[in-house]
Amino acid sequence: KEQILFAKSNESSNRWLKGLILLFGLAILIDDVIHLIPALQDAAQCPQNKPKAARLFFHVLFIVTQCSYLLVYSKVNLNSVWSFSFIPRIGLMLVIATNMSNWLASIVDEAAHWNHNNHADSHHHRKRAAAVDDYHSEGSNSSYDVDPCDCVSEFCDIAKTTEKFLFPFAVEFSLVASCMLFITWQNVNVPP
Repeated sequence: KEQILFAKSNESSNRWLKGLILLFGLAILIDDVIHLIPALQDAAQCPQNKPKAARLFFHVLFIVTQCSYLLVYSKVNLNSVWSFSFIPRIGLMLVIATNMSNWLASIVDEAAHWNHNNHADSHHHRKRAAAVDDYHSEGSNSSYDVDPCDCVSEFCDIAKTTEKFLFPFAVEFSLVASCMLFITWQNVNVPP
C-alpha cells in the first residue's frame, strides 16, 4: 500500500503558485541572512543576540524545508497508515498554524515599528546619531549613553533599509503557503 499518491488533478498545484512560493521564500531567506550576519558577529560581545540568531537560523530552516515540501509534494494525496486520518491532518495544521503565527507576528512587528518611528522625536534621533559618532571617535566617554550591542555599522543600515522592501514577501509567503497546505490538508485520505 503506497503512502503517497500524486494527484492527477491540477487543483492543489499550480506553476504560478510554486513560482510565488519560490520568489517569496528567496526574499525571506535574503532578509533573514541579512539580519543573521550581524547577530552572529555580535553574539560574542552581546549574549542577548544569541536568541535572535537562533530564531533567525530556525526560521531559515523552516522556510527552506517548507519551500522544498511545497515545490515537490504540493500535488500529493497523503494516505494515512493509521485507520484515522487525523495524524497527517494534525501535522499539516501545525505547519499552517505556524505560518499564520508568523504572518500575525510580522504584521504586529511592522505596526509597532511604524508606530515607534512616527511618534519618535527627530531631535532625539539626531542627538543619538551624534552620540554614536562620538562613541566611535572618542570611545565610551560620550555624554549620551549608547548601548554597545546596538548595531550601528553600515551593514546594519542596509539591513534596516532592505527590511522595508522585504517585509511584504514574508507576509505573502505565509498566506500563500498556508493556502497550499490547506489544499493538501483537504486531500488527506482522498483518492486521487
